[in-house]
Amino acid sequence: MPGFEGGASWPGGAFDPDTGKLYVPSFTAPILITLRRPDPNRSSFDFVARVSGFHGPFDLPISKPPWSRVTAYELSRGDIAWQVPLGEGPRRHPKLAGLDLPLLGSGVRGHALVTKTLLIVSSGHSRSFRAQEGKAEREWNEQPEEVTGGLAWTNPKSAAREDWRYTVPALRAFDKATGDLVAEVELPAHSDGSPVTYLHRGVQYLVVSIGGRGEPFELIAYRLPG
Repeated sequence: MPGFEGGASWPGGAFDPDTGKLYVPSFTAPILITLRRPDPNRSSFDFVARVSGFHGPFDLPISKPPWSRVTAYELSRGDIAWQVPLGEGPRRHPKLAGLDLPLLGSGVRGHALVTKTLLIVSSGHSRSFRAQEGKAEREWNEQPEEVTGGLAWTNPKSAAREDWRYTVPALRAFDKATGDLVAEVELPAHSDGSPVTYLHRGVQYLVVSIGGRGEPFELIAYRLPG
């Protein structure tokens, strides 16, 4: 725990020199690693690793929510100023229907950018919930890409949007002082990179990298009003 793909992971965080706060997106993705004998035609090792997700009853996460989150740390005191879930999470799971749960966090990797007033976080498709009945697993030295178990999460326009395991890629703006959600925009494709912002001829732009998991890699720019 939180799994070698979990924790803050490689996106890191965003530091605000004006307030002394560090904003860190993180997620929980427990991983089960076992050994197996490889195909002798593909490997000379006696054993290689088999990597799979680790889930609880009904394919729900086995750990306590939120399963992805953004945490604001007050560095001068070492305290947590606030923490908010990132994404809806499995609230549409049949076993959770009708419970009116708050946001649970979707097990997504977040990428942060801090401005004078806002914290901007981009995120992609969910990757920590079991893809389908049966074990979705990746075997090192065997498969070049992660096995999704059949869930078509590479196509935002597909029927997977109706699946409780699917998370819509999004760009979110939070009040950096309180963590309150200010705005949310659906991204047209998976995002796995930090947003950037710049001013050009008096107009502020916000640029996000999208693509991967079967989608073309692109940069998408949003023009801010005002």
